[in-house]
Amino acid sequence: MNSNSYVFEDIYTQRIRPIKIKLGEHELFGLYILYKCRYLTGMQIADIISASNQITKKGIHNKIYSKYIKSNILVPYKVKNAIPGVIFNYYRIGANGLRILCDNFFITEKEAEQYLNDKHKIPKRMMHFFDTQSVVINTLSNLYEHRNEISLEDLRLDYMDKGEVSKIHVDSVLKYKDRYLYIEMDTGSEGLEFIRQKIQAYGNYAKSEPDRQHILLLAYGDRKNLNVNGRSRSVREGNIKQTIVGADYLQLPNLHICITDIHSSFKLGAKLLLGEKPYNEEQIQNELNNLIYNLNQNRVLNLEITNNLDVSIPDNYKSLTLKGYQTAVIKNKRRDISLYEESVLLLYMEEGNVRLLDQLDYYYHLVIKGKIDFQRIIVVYDNPEELLNDKLGYIYKEALFVDSYTAAMETENDEIFYHQLTKLNMGVKTFEWQRHKK
Repeated sequence: MNSNSYVFEDIYTQRIRPIKIKLGEHELFGLYILYKCRYLTGMQIADIISASNQITKKGIHNKIYSKYIKSNILVPYKVKNAIPGVIFNYYRIGANGLRILCDNFFITEKEAEQYLNDKHKIPKRMMHFFDTQSVVINTLSNLYEHRNEISLEDLRLDYMDKGEVSKIHVDSVLKYKDRYLYIEMDTGSEGLEFIRQKIQAYGNYAKSEPDRQHILLLAYGDRKNLNVNGRSRSVREGNIKQTIVGADYLQLPNLHICITDIHSSFKLGAKLLLGEKPYNEEQIQNELNNLIYNLNQNRVLNLEITNNLDVSIPDNYKSLTLKGYQTAVIKNKRRDISLYEESVLLLYMEEGNVRLLDQLDYYYHLVIKGKIDFQRIIVVYDNPEELLNDKLGYIYKEALFVDSYTAAMETENDEIFYHQLTKLNMGVKTFEWQRHKK
């Protein structure tokens, strides 16, 4: 990619005085992403170009209308009532935009010719398409420094399943090194069984490509059930998770499945592709140990880490390797119940992480049924935003929820714990003793 600016002189459009347009590297990159995505809204184009912090979004919008369209760098389209009562513009790259990409070696002359000969069909499910592009653009914007290492890949995955060729049509695919991020947008129009089968297909594909790291990011974006901040007000997100809880492919070492709302997907996409999420076992262990230290320092609870508590699964139960946990004994300093203590299993959770949810679900029911010797499960998130936004799809009534960020604050108040009020809402809960004798 040419790091210098490029000056395009529009001598192809019939004018008395040709327009000269100076394009920085960030604008060239934005044009290339538009070429790969086929169509983007004006806001999406502004988001990806402004990620470099070299030009404002307002400046980009002005340039779109004053120069890009006039010089056939962009071709505009206007849509009415894709969202009731809303008119918006979207764009594809024009003939001169293709010429610019060829001049700067982003694409070949043959690729430009193929694009020009394309019929440029309007997306059938328009809002589904542009919501998918929003996840793609926000992910790329957060990865601007890595832009030369990231590619947009084919939207079709072929693999062998039981001796036959199967295929998956993906909404979008981003690649970074050996990591593939498959972006799927759920707008609530497909049944849970259809979603389950599609996720199962990703499990099969991951098995067929063991040398790749496969990351499925399923973003929930049903506009009827999102609040003004893009947060979900629907149980569907959690219901999808519970549909696949217990699936064998969740234990594959080269597959990670994340299901969350469209708002969270904007930040998570970049972290998942770079490998910053999910946390590995060492990172999780450090998080849990720090939590225990902070709870003790702030006199919220008195916990003693112990390795003597048995987390092995009874013989007649499915084997599940427990990852990201800590065992401890809680002792209260108050005199009235000083003879009482509880064994506790601390499980780490990340927003959208279905593998960790599968682990929580399995061990929670073992504890409730008395199959392993713990009195309590404490579920630990990194921060309050993740804790309050994560939709689990099931009410783990006896579990306590806490986040490391809040626990690190200096307070002797034990009202830092939460419990589930409904499948959608958490409520503050003080620590209550189960009163199990030593």
